[in-house]
Amino acid sequence: MQTESELTVLTQRAGQGDLKAREELIRLIYPKLRAIAHKRLAAHATPTLINTTSLLHESLAKLLERGFGHIENSRHLIAYTATIMRTLLVDYARERNAQKRDAGERVTMTTLDIRVDDRSVDLVALDQAMLKLTEIDPRLTSIVELRCFGGLRVDEIALELGISERTVKRDWQKARAFLMLFFDPNSA
Repeated sequence: MQTESELTVLTQRAGQGDLKAREELIRLIYPKLRAIAHKRLAAHATPTLINTTSLLHESLAKLLERGFGHIENSRHLIAYTATIMRTLLVDYARERNAQKRDAGERVTMTTLDIRVDDRSVDLVALDQAMLKLTEIDPRLTSIVELRCFGGLRVDEIALELGISERTVKRDWQKARAFLMLFFDPNSA
């Protein structure tokens, strides 16, 4: 098992173009990324056009296409890959919605313990809300991505973002409140 500092060194070397470091880094984080992809897809009640391996490999392909130069450490890499997974899932949802005559599912969030597996959540609408949330506070968006799309617990998010669990809980409440207003302005 690699330490966080060893993974960060590999991430930095990969960002500088070291192909061996990139291959080793992907080999080491692959199981964690696969578990994240599996959690997201296993939770879907409706069948999707993509399976765990496909989601993970498409995410890694996008990551490799964009490069590692802007990635600071292994936690950032995990968070960034979870964002890529979210983008891919939203793209698949858009594709599915475009094939429906009524333009897809409607958002009906009333309790908003947001989960990607919730059948009533329109991923396209959630993506739009998260874009607006990013304008307000990018860290809130990261917490939503890691929790909803990455399937991480509060303690795991705190570790990934390098913040306290209390801060994660506080930011999660802020993000939920914002998204609740976005989806149901009459609820406030």
